[in-house]
Amino acid sequence: MKSSDKAAFEAILIFTAILALAMLPIAARAESQGYHGPPSFADYDKNGDGFISEAEFQAMHEERLAALKEKGVNPRFFHRPAPNFSDFDANGDGKLTQEELAAGFEAIAQARRANAPGAGNRSSMAARMPSFSELDLNGDGCISAEEYAELADKAASQAFAKPK
Repeated sequence: MKSSDKAAFEAILIFTAILALAMLPIAARAESQGYHGPPSFADYDKNGDGFISEAEFQAMHEERLAALKEKGVNPRFFHRPAPNFSDFDANGDGKLTQEELAAGFEAIAQARRANAPGAGNRSSMAARMPSFSELDLNGDGCISAEEYAELADKAASQAFAKPK
């Protein structure tokens, strides 16, 4: 490995390590937010009758929102509409079984996966990924530390730019 290649590699490695370390507080905050998936059936079924009423369903939703707000989660992160009881109540009998609750959460998860970045067509994150030739600013067949730094600065400024 040439010394310039080695220096570029080391610069990229150091930049990546610094970036990873900078992300640790974000990961720690996410962990402290306390969201670890949907509540269990027993969490919803407050009266223990083996079914979830619409009142129990709504009470659990309100309880979770209050707990997140208490932990300091910014309300702007509650952008997703709350699931409707009727979306879960497959047979329309006014009460949810364990199977209906599980099927409802699976349907929500599938819809979120289908709409997530990287899913579907060419508008995905992979489609926005620049090609090697776009990254190799001087066209020499290598991405130097300077090119990498320039691209990283440009990406950071675009990522943190205020919307117009």
